[in-house]
Amino acid sequence: MKKIVGILAVILVFGFGGIALSGSSLKKLDKSQNAVFTLDSKLLDSNMQGKMYKIKKDSIIAFSTKKFGFVGVDGIFRRFGGLLMLSESGEILQLVGEIAIDSVFSDSDGRDKHLLNSDYFDSEKFPRGSFKMRSFNAENAELKGILTLHGISREIVFKSNLDSKNLTLNLESQINIKDFNMKGSSMSSDKVKIIIETKWE
Repeated sequence: MKKIVGILAVILVFGFGGIALSGSSLKKLDKSQNAVFTLDSKLLDSNMQGKMYKIKKDSIIAFSTKKFGFVGVDGIFRRFGGLLMLSESGEILQLVGEIAIDSVFSDSDGRDKHLLNSDYFDSEKFPRGSFKMRSFNAENAELKGILTLHGISREIVFKSNLDSKNLTLNLESQINIKDFNMKGSSMSSDKVKIIIETKWE
């Protein structure tokens, strides 16, 4: 009985699902509080020729995981920066991005504070997360690159969907937070889905 009461107390404190990220709900998120910071163009390889674009404020940098094995826990990052370079034919040549870790928002103040502490992102020591593309395979739409979180860099693979005409790029992947030396929580899954829907100008 005490264990059940304890679990219920945690649910009440940290909330159930936060933001719902399934289906079309991503498009309904309030993006008015988003903010874009400028990235130095020197982050891109000057030897590659193409057209450079900057990420727009109404993009979405989101994540989704499970608590207790079945409760959805979702969130977004409100502040971010990004640079994209496309070839004349509309293929991705370069992509770099950064997030401000302390801009995490999961619709629960208690959960957000927990995500920022040493169990997870440890935002005071590691205030930024970043991604830099290494390669793009147009045939299978796989985009590979280096993701850096919590001071640890790992190669990950995104499935991508680029609309070069409307300048939108959607990316999806999954990581294990243990690969980034995060302690996490015994109540939450270590597997986290990354869901990114970006617009460029």
